[in-house]
Amino acid sequence: MEASSDIFLVVAPLYKLWRVKLPSKQRRLILTGFASSVVTTLGTIGCGVFQFAPESWNPGKQILRSKMGFFEVIHSLKQPRKY
Repeated sequence: MEASSDIFLVVAPLYKLWRVKLPSKQRRLILTGFASSVVTTLGTIGCGVFQFAPESWNPGKQILRSKMGFFEVIHSLKQPRKY
């Protein structure tokens, strides 16, 4: 459920913004911001995959799940650079 809501939160604004007429620099800035949220969504999907993975993947399953959780948190908290 979390991954589907993440995907929706990325795709819905991109669809609307694709039709807006903006200067190219502003368009790139906005699209880059939404593209960075795709990386967070990939972390969410990875956590879900390892959460519901079969027991035969243990003990690596637990390690990979925690690493994907760290990946998701790091990319969620990452601040953009100011130029």
